[in-house]
Amino acid sequence: MRWVGSGSTVRGRGVAALVLLGAGVIATSTCAPDPYDGYDGMPPPTRPATPPARPVVHVQARDNSFQEQEITVVAGTEVVWANVGRNDHDVVPTEFEDDPAAAPWGVAREAFRPRDVYSHVFDAPGTYVYVCTIHGVKDKGMAGTITVTA
Repeated sequence: MRWVGSGSTVRGRGVAALVLLGAGVIATSTCAPDPYDGYDGMPPPTRPATPPARPVVHVQARDNSFQEQEITVVAGTEVVWANVGRNDHDVVPTEFEDDPAAAPWGVAREAFRPRDVYSHVFDAPGTYVYVCTIHGVKDKGMAGTITVTA
């Protein structure tokens, strides 16, 4: 079969090209933006399958201070101290400074060397003042306060 008119073969290819171009426009206009368009080789972030069993707050024991020194948490929160300094430390409730072994919570120097971690869950509302007996006293130096609310 022969097409009538000059350039009819070109017109036939032109129609096919327009159909393909139109399909491409429709295809690209219906796609939503991909949040990982800037993919850098890392897998997309994932969420934990289950939330943590309880809230957790972190405190750093630095060479001469606790960071944060004063925190407020709800009852049932786990407070985690990490020794990120170069020195040994301890965490002792101030009312037990004279007898740290009798304290209901806290960690001794031997168990809290650089890179060691200690944690305690505070279940009862109240104010808990603590100190590193090596580098501070209740009101100055390496001391901290945890206020636990209901």
